[in-house]
Amino acid sequence: TARLSFIEIVLLSGIQGLVFANSENLCRNVVDVKASSIFGNDIAGHSPKLLFDGRHYVGWGPAVTERSGWVEFDLDKAVEVRRVVLDEGIENRIRGYVFKAKLPDGSWAELARGERIGYMHEIEFPAITARTFRFEVTNAVECPALWEIELYSTPAAKFDNPREMAPKDSLEKFRSLKLGAWIIWGPQSLTGQEISFARGTSVPKDTYDNLHKNFDPQNFDPELWVRIIKKAGFKYVVYVPKHCDGFCLWDTKTTDHNIMNSPFGRDIVKELVAACKKEGMEFCIYYSIADWYNPDYVPIGYIPFGGAYGGPGYQLPEGQEPDFERYVTYMKTHLKELSDITGPCLMWWFDAGWSFNWTPERGRDLYAYMRELQPQGLFSNRIGSAFSGDVYMPTWFASEEKSFGDYVVMEADMPRFNRDIPWEHTMPASNSYSYSNTPIKPGSAYIDKTVNSACGDGNFLLAPSILADGTFDPRLTPQLDVLEAWLDSYGESIFDTRGGPYMRTMEYGSTCNGNTVYLHIFKMDDGKLVLPALGKEIITANRLGGGKVHLQQSEDSVTIMIDPKEFKPLSTIIAMKLSRNSNAFDIEPIEERPLTQGAKVAASSSTNGHGPEMVSDGDMSTWWQAEAGAKQGWLEYDLGKEKTFSRAILFEGKEEGQYNRLRHVQIQVKIEGQWKTLTNSSEGHYGWPLTVMTQEIEFAPTTARYVRLNIVSATDRPIVHEFKLYER
Repeated sequence: TARLSFIEIVLLSGIQGLVFANSENLCRNVVDVKASSIFGNDIAGHSPKLLFDGRHYVGWGPAVTERSGWVEFDLDKAVEVRRVVLDEGIENRIRGYVFKAKLPDGSWAELARGERIGYMHEIEFPAITARTFRFEVTNAVECPALWEIELYSTPAAKFDNPREMAPKDSLEKFRSLKLGAWIIWGPQSLTGQEISFARGTSVPKDTYDNLHKNFDPQNFDPELWVRIIKKAGFKYVVYVPKHCDGFCLWDTKTTDHNIMNSPFGRDIVKELVAACKKEGMEFCIYYSIADWYNPDYVPIGYIPFGGAYGGPGYQLPEGQEPDFERYVTYMKTHLKELSDITGPCLMWWFDAGWSFNWTPERGRDLYAYMRELQPQGLFSNRIGSAFSGDVYMPTWFASEEKSFGDYVVMEADMPRFNRDIPWEHTMPASNSYSYSNTPIKPGSAYIDKTVNSACGDGNFLLAPSILADGTFDPRLTPQLDVLEAWLDSYGESIFDTRGGPYMRTMEYGSTCNGNTVYLHIFKMDDGKLVLPALGKEIITANRLGGGKVHLQQSEDSVTIMIDPKEFKPLSTIIAMKLSRNSNAFDIEPIEERPLTQGAKVAASSSTNGHGPEMVSDGDMSTWWQAEAGAKQGWLEYDLGKEKTFSRAILFEGKEEGQYNRLRHVQIQVKIEGQWKTLTNSSEGHYGWPLTVMTQEIEFAPTTARYVRLNIVSATDRPIVHEFKLYER
């Protein structure tokens, strides 16, 4: 197929409004820029002019010793401005800033003031007409850095509530499915390495970009794939027709870099859609906003996540510069083509919201475009920019008010329990999302993730390992058999359920459907488990799969007892029936009362309105904050008398992933007048929040009256919303 011109693409696809409306960046007209100082005095590498070049990965910083600084710029003429977008990338150093406009009398009008910026921070203010503007950093924890400043004359596009736009019946269906298969397969499978990220790193770019010339999987049988997936218990398929490497696995008219120009020469998407329809399986689409092959996506030299990944796959015609708007047109054409192939599609798993130039405006525009293209579809949160004033974490932005999308997708972390926002947790069957010869995880791990996701009120998406010849990795078969057998016995406690009413812990979780609560028990003390009261009378209690269970119910607790020899983690599930007219989902989510709630608390220091009593009040909207400049601190709890505990949960924000300040914490107890350390916890994978990567802290049962949360190190003054200790 020949590559079409963009005019031809527009005419073919009928795309409307390809360039997002009313959002010209006024900073494209900057004519004069001044700065207080320049990092390393390297004018070429850190010029303040780089704040206005549209690249979002090079920018300005003051001299390395500075913790403040300013940039002043001239737009050449007076313009009306209503909105500024500031991008600090993942630096998270700024702790105070002011944005100003110069008035005709020479004075400065303050337009915005704040503490943090983070990734793609957008601020609206009353319209003002001015020519000269000034951005000031008033405080920073290290030498500050800023990547981009954008100004707009229009207010941000608004929806009353983006998530209210999601079709309710589609959300209900999504939540009922629970278990999906994420198929990441194509020419890159020939390398046995991770998709896209091997390009230009472990596999030379030119080699990677030509893998399709040797891709001829004659054993590919889409109907067999779907039968295997369906038999194992999966309810939906998410296929990846284009990842960050830019190769298209369908018959696209936009580029020659597609599956039709391989020896295989078959439209994989079209065949999988047909196979899923035949088997009654939901077919869903993954699409990467990033495209490292297309030179319009990024100019030469862009380095995402600090790795080059090969750069563009071809050169633009002489004299033609990269044009991101042209790339957005190209991307929307892809999505129109895919939509035409799939028809109505339940879920669109967007990725790479961290990508170059992907602003909040563009995210809103793409969401609106997709909503028009697929009225009943659901679009993942990564369709928009990854907002956060405190932490950049590409898997969890549920608490961000500007976060877009209908459901949240997560790879590294899993919410403890969240009914407010639909979510999906992912995991590869091996150590790589696409085929690699790394060990295959056991079927018990698939069961564990399925159960924990369901009990947290989410879905689980497993990426099976598929060989380059189109067959399932034979090492996977026995593990899928394990999953299938478990679901045959216990699937009623997963499918068509919602999480709760008991909130998941490391010892138990629950799902519910109608008047039935399914209690999933992970740990027991000699065959006994004591739970908080359910608040409803339990009429009957039976073990799924057979076996005796004894249940005692009182105003304060529910006690479950079984023969200790019969206890099996993940396979001990109690179906508790309520009265016929009861709906278990209507019960308010139930959490164990922590020993620390209401306890007296002292602190190393605090700030007004954020005293130590805030961490034991049971209110997640209040918090303790150490004094300004503190990088360490402690909270000491008096439990009133000696109590025994073995679990703790630390909340560093109202929502998981909200902050990322704590780096090293200890739980200590006072024994004979001396503080003894029970645990040491440090930051997790890639430096993501400690309180997300270590959701619950376990230790040997310990008896004490005085407990201390000792914060050994933090990047900024510590904040703690709640610290909870539990019995057992």
